[in-house]
Amino acid sequence: MAPTMGGYEPLPEVWAAIRDVEPLRVTHLRAAVLMNHTVTVTNSTPMFRKLMTDEGHTVLSTTISRREPIAHAFGSRSTARTG
Repeated sequence: MAPTMGGYEPLPEVWAAIRDVEPLRVTHLRAAVLMNHTVTVTNSTPMFRKLMTDEGHTVLSTTISRREPIAHAFGSRSTARTG
């Protein structure tokens, strides 16, 4: 889950789907959130982590950082290289 509103807003549907299938399972389903596309110096990762843990969800301590060269290139114009 990316620590953004776009990443957070669909989660209630995910939790609902997990609750729906839980009675059909023989063993208890364990679910956890892995935060990805994180940026070290921002407040969004700890903010969304706290929000989800306060809601009772498990959030892994491991995060996957955003690759800055890709992030910086997003939306940039393509240029042709010659020779």
